[in-house]
Amino acid sequence: MPKAAPRAAQAASNQLEITEAGSPDSNPALHPFPDFRLLFESAPGLYLVLSADFNIVAVSEAYLCATMTKREHILGRGIFDAFPDNPNDPAATGASNLDASLKRVLRDRVPDSMAVQKYDIRRPEADGGEFEERYWSPVNSPIFGPDGEIAYIIHRVDDVTEFVRLRQQGADQEKLTQKLLTHSEQMEAEVVLRAQQIQEGNRRLREINEALQTEIAERLRSEQALRDQTRVLTSILGSMGDGVVVADEKGKFTHFNPAAERILGLGLTDSAPEKWAAHYGVYLPDNETLCPTNQLPLVRAFRGEAVNQVDHIIRNEKLPLGIWVSVTGRPLRDESGANKGGVVVFQDVTARKQAEDALQKAHVELERRVEERTAELCRANERRQQLEEQYRQAQKLESIGQLAGGVAHDFNNLLTIISGYSDLLLDNPHLDEQTKGLLEEISKAGVRAASLTRQLLAFGRKQVVEFKVLDLNTLVTDTEKMLRRLIDEDVSLTTVLAPALGQVKADLGQMEQVIMNLAVNARDAMPQGGKLTIETANVELDNSYAETHAEVRPGWYVLLAGSDPGCGMTEEVKARIFEPFFTTKGLGKGTGLGLATVYGIVKQSGGHIWMYSEPDRGTTFKVYLPLVGERISSGKSFPGLRATPTGNETILLVEDEDAVRAITRHVLQSWGYTVLEARRGGEAILLCQQHQGKIDLVVSDVVMPEIGGRELVERVTMLHPGIKVLYLSGYTDDAVVRHGILQAEVAFLQKPFRPAALANKVREVLDQ
Repeated sequence: MPKAAPRAAQAASNQLEITEAGSPDSNPALHPFPDFRLLFESAPGLYLVLSADFNIVAVSEAYLCATMTKREHILGRGIFDAFPDNPNDPAATGASNLDASLKRVLRDRVPDSMAVQKYDIRRPEADGGEFEERYWSPVNSPIFGPDGEIAYIIHRVDDVTEFVRLRQQGADQEKLTQKLLTHSEQMEAEVVLRAQQIQEGNRRLREINEALQTEIAERLRSEQALRDQTRVLTSILGSMGDGVVVADEKGKFTHFNPAAERILGLGLTDSAPEKWAAHYGVYLPDNETLCPTNQLPLVRAFRGEAVNQVDHIIRNEKLPLGIWVSVTGRPLRDESGANKGGVVVFQDVTARKQAEDALQKAHVELERRVEERTAELCRANERRQQLEEQYRQAQKLESIGQLAGGVAHDFNNLLTIISGYSDLLLDNPHLDEQTKGLLEEISKAGVRAASLTRQLLAFGRKQVVEFKVLDLNTLVTDTEKMLRRLIDEDVSLTTVLAPALGQVKADLGQMEQVIMNLAVNARDAMPQGGKLTIETANVELDNSYAETHAEVRPGWYVLLAGSDPGCGMTEEVKARIFEPFFTTKGLGKGTGLGLATVYGIVKQSGGHIWMYSEPDRGTTFKVYLPLVGERISSGKSFPGLRATPTGNETILLVEDEDAVRAITRHVLQSWGYTVLEARRGGEAILLCQQHQGKIDLVVSDVVMPEIGGRELVERVTMLHPGIKVLYLSGYTDDAVVRHGILQAEVAFLQKPFRPAALANKVREVLDQ
């Protein structure tokens, strides 16, 4: 009878495997599902379950009672740690013999029966903690896992202590009998010995009968518990919200709970597995293909597969719109491990799928926005890194940078005069070859010197750029939204974009930085609010302009201008505006790198930047970038050179900048005009009062000290009615009009202007 216990444990293990594989059958006539852990622990035999490394993983109550231990004190411990040899018995061999037996089981993969072993057991501490002499009859049996390897060892023992003691007593009795025989009492001794043997046999029969009765009673209790548990499981399955379907190995349904019928829309069917997909409308996730029979979760469970949360669509006449179900399946196995069917559990996950679809769409949209924002941040980060690198480089060379800025500014002015006048002299056709050669060397030296000053100003910059063909109109439009967030709410942004704008070749991120830096500079110049105007246009810078700007090559350019009516700049500030670290802002409010960075970017792009500003009137920055291509996008050819118109009228020239006034006077006089020049508005009024002849045209700067251009013209018109007017200004014409300085219908010429442009405009105004 004790050998039946391992088979029961093996059956319990197999039955436990079925329970873990899926929900149990609700039919009491089918496989029962008791609590096998409880059955094992309640078994009358003395059992230990050991892991392959001899740790205790399970123990029966009978074993705990026999060894005077508690389950929580030995579970998880090694068997030799929980039950050591008696340290007071030097001849003890119980632990070593048991270790050898367990290793034979691992090696030979078969049960190993041991002879009766003396293995003393420690009493509980409450009873003194001393070792008690005990004798055991052990059998160690292997339990194999699904992979064919030994997973556990069942250690079953019989406590034979009393039997051994009786044997010892019997040995004593035999000695006594021999003594009696010695004293002629052999017959009586034999009778006594036989009686003892009969008595021992009867005692053992009684013990075996009692054990049999106990095991029968335990079996009856287990069967009753099994029936009770089956009823509970049947009730649970009936009340579950998940569908549960069980079928045997022949494909016959043995259980179909109410939730399964509700979810599938159809009840039990006698159809063969080949027809299940069509009957219930089981589709693959594409919602078009019927699920092949060999892919049905229940059929896969028949084959011994474990199916984990496989999604299918159920669509039939009761569910025309279809629902999503998530299916989990496990095989059902008998005690021998053979497949006896399968069980599947499934849920209606339509709402979850719809939520996932919505989440996926939101995720895609979020990723798109994140990518856009990331790209924007990357561009901003690249620009920030460029500024940081420039800042680090500038810190190392701060002293030489300050010196280079001041020297290069003054030196460039001198070079402009040298190069300008040398080029004017070179235009003289009466020069002898020797003089012409000397002037050419002076001009070349001026060009080389100008190049050196540009290199000196660019000293310390390290910028890696990616030049691309760009449309500045598109760039301004794309950055407009960002600019509106960048500037204050009381600063309005207006863009005036040329409809036939040419293209330029520059670095996209750098040009965005130019626009933002100009916008920030304009915003800071208008603490009380105002208007920021950004304009684009196609312009031509000719030889005359190039002669006074050594870094400019004659040709067509795309103009990007930013204008504001803010606080403006003094001459001292304008002289240092592009110097690194030069700033007019308070401590901690500016690094002085904004406009210096713009300057470097424009130069590195092969362009030119020019600035016009008057205190308390505003500022305009003009960026000129070389135009790419031979034709403007409108299809119009670039205007070619034409003859410069001349005249003999009298012109009043009013300009507070001496150099500009001198070159303008020189150009007008060279074309035959009589020029009256004045540095201030008061001087101009005095000239008008003193001049006896007719003054045909007044050419005046818009913004001047003391008396502005508009007020001057009003007073001059009173002295010379009918006089015509041409205004000059560093602002763009649109910015001047928007700032309320002039009316849109007056004649206007932007600085810097070509001599030919001045001649054409003067002639145009005089001929009106």
